[in-house]
Amino acid sequence: MKKKTRRLVLWGLPILLAAIAAAVILALVLRPPQRTGLLWFAVKESEDHITPAALGCEDYYGALDAGALLDALMDGPRDPLLESPFQGVHVLSWELDQEGTMTVDLSEEYGGLSGVDLTLADYCITLTLSQLPGVEQVRTLVDGEELPYRSKQVFNAEDVIFSGTEEEPVEVDVTLYFPRQDGAGLGSEGRTLTLTEDMPVTQGALEALLQGPEDTALRAAVTHELTVLAVRLDESSGICYVNFSTQWWDCVPESLWEQRLMLFSIVNTLCSMDKVTQVQLLVDGAALDALGGLNISGPVAPDWTLVGAAD
Repeated sequence: MKKKTRRLVLWGLPILLAAIAAAVILALVLRPPQRTGLLWFAVKESEDHITPAALGCEDYYGALDAGALLDALMDGPRDPLLESPFQGVHVLSWELDQEGTMTVDLSEEYGGLSGVDLTLADYCITLTLSQLPGVEQVRTLVDGEELPYRSKQVFNAEDVIFSGTEEEPVEVDVTLYFPRQDGAGLGSEGRTLTLTEDMPVTQGALEALLQGPEDTALRAAVTHELTVLAVRLDESSGICYVNFSTQWWDCVPESLWEQRLMLFSIVNTLCSMDKVTQVQLLVDGAALDALGGLNISGPVAPDWTLVGAAD
């Protein structure tokens, strides 16, 4: 009897092992995939300014490396409440240097983004790639070049906490230059602006300039609606890059003298500020070669001879 019992146990062992293996395989197959990271996108129908509610994330299940994350980011979200700010954009290359800066080179479609859309896209890339070990900050290029008009070129995850959205406003004194009503050059007007800390003084002054003067002896430099997409000061060169919307083309006067007054109303206003020595004008990201009959193929220095002696 003992031999028979042992033989039955030995014959049953392979069957038991096969059953255990099948159970393990089945458990692996049925086990839900494990999240490996997060993908960040814009929230649909969010307000037209940057707040914490403007970004949202969804789970990511792929390989945790830059190439895979960027591919998934460009493919767009699965969540119907999210939307991609990268429509038509594709990744040209990416590289992580020894200092922890991840540089991502994107196609020219990325250069078509501006304002809030550009900021959201920068934030989505930064938050997504900052999950990777060794990535301290993220720099985005377009066809190998920085966008000269964006206010910042390198971001880290801490920048995307929206620290400026609830800060107390500050008062800043600026000098604005407008054409004189009598046509004799430019006149100046002092103005106290109330700005939040995330608004550059240069942009605040420029937007105040576009709204027109309070002094009745002066008149508006720009007589049509015009939107400022971005203002950035390169402190190393002193060049202030100003990116306007395509409405610019409707604003250019016919008269060469009026073109000159319009140009230097903008340039003198910005160059009256600390560290600004020249102004580079752009429209929808492209540098201007001319303003009507004026050659402005490079950065423009102020012309103080247009300002009356009384100023």
